Amino acid sequence: MRECVAKWFYKDGTSHVVGYVCRFEDGSFKDSGKPSKDIIPYFIKDGNVFKGGLPNSFKEKRPLYGLESVTDPLKPVYITEGEKCASALKDLGVQSVTSLGGCSSVLKADWEKLKDIREVILLPDNDEAGERYSEAIYKRLKNINPLIAISLIVFPDLPKGGDVCDFLIRISL
Repeated sequence: MRECVAKWFYKDGTSHVVGYVCRFEDGSFKDSGKPSKDIIPYFIKDGNVFKGGLPNSFKEKRPLYGLESVTDPLKPVYITEGEKCASALKDLGVQSVTSLGGCSSVLKADWEKLKDIREVILLPDNDEAGERYSEAIYKRLKNINPLIAISLIVFPDLPKGGDVCDFLIRISL
């Protein structure tokens, strides 16, 4: 049976919730050893309740997850591939965001919200999709602000598909 094991709330840069995504797992695992998952967005407002799906207004301007953590344009903003990793970094007290819909939705995200940031650090997953995600974000942010400093960190010895959360777990052991 699938159950929601994590819920990440998207906010408008303040404390106003504009929707959330839920991570569902059924207890099975992929060949990589990671849990099988489904990430379902809940952004369609029905009164005071969010229903599954994305409104038509999100075709080109999807909100960034973690935007409320971006409070100082002089400090770096870390961009991860997924809410789980952005949330883990936010819990460590750093400014961290990700785009709704993962690596295939970079161009749909509202990166304009980061136009005044001086430095961005990209932390992609260790796979081809992660490389494409980082390249697309790099191009998009440079188009918005050519002066923004962008660095890429690739963590050593991660398994294929590994991410910053895997790295944090490894260094905490």
